[in-house]
Amino acid sequence: FSINKKFSLYSICAAIFFALMFFTSKLVFMESSFLNGFIWLRVGTILSVFFVMLFPSARKSIFESPLNVSDRISLAFISNKALSALAFFLLNFSISRGSVTVINALQGVEYVFVFLLALIFSFLKPEVLKESFTAEATLQKIFGIALISIGIAILLVF
Repeated sequence: FSINKKFSLYSICAAIFFALMFFTSKLVFMESSFLNGFIWLRVGTILSVFFVMLFPSARKSIFESPLNVSDRISLAFISNKALSALAFFLLNFSISRGSVTVINALQGVEYVFVFLLALIFSFLKPEVLKESFTAEATLQKIFGIALISIGIAILLVF
């Protein structure tokens, strides 16, 4: 993995589009009820997907996916998508009720849970998940979590 100009450009564009999405979501929720706003935001998403599908390379990469998967993987995939849909719904509900800045900052808390779950599974079920918990790697992860916590605290205070 290396960082080059193309990767940097894609990252900046993605960040801009995410910021626009959150900004637009908050504007929509300020002007309408949650359900009405949520539906209109989904209509906008569908329209943007149609726009992306106009490009043959995008269409090709989307529809050229492996179709032969085991039932276990299918169940895991469907479960993941169901939980993601619930999380997305709750995220939009939170945006409709509160500060987008604080809500996005609180999303950083997910890394604490990922770290703790990785720690637990690495020791209880090492055949399922093997994670490197060297002293250096663990300190880096704890330092990152501390920075996220400090950022959330600053947002909540100011």
